[in-house]
Amino acid sequence: MPTETEEIYMLLRHPSLPHAVCRKLFKSTKYFSGAGGGELRSAPLAVAEEGKHKVQSFLEHLPLINAICNPGLQERHWVALADIVGFEIKRDEVTSLRRLLDHDIASHLQKVSEVSDQAS
Repeated sequence: MPTETEEIYMLLRHPSLPHAVCRKLFKSTKYFSGAGGGELRSAPLAVAEEGKHKVQSFLEHLPLINAICNPGLQERHWVALADIVGFEIKRDEVTSLRRLLDHDIASHLQKVSEVSDQAS
């Protein structure tokens, strides 16, 4: 039975899901803006626009999330990742995307992805 992290990883690996959510939010902003002859709905439009912005921001980090959440990563891979980024990375409850981004792991995406690909 997959762990919660593995389930999230499998969900994010589905090629169309994140983009389908983004498309749905785009259509919602268009609808609530009154485009196409409908009436302007300011409050729902603001919520849809904020949601669209957050999903688009999240999609930018999807390659990093896919690399770090790879269930094939073993202890040797985590050691290699730590050597690359310059700090210890563990798959635990305190490691978050925000923490990784604060440590500028995105600048090492190419090498992180290579280690993750080796683990697959």
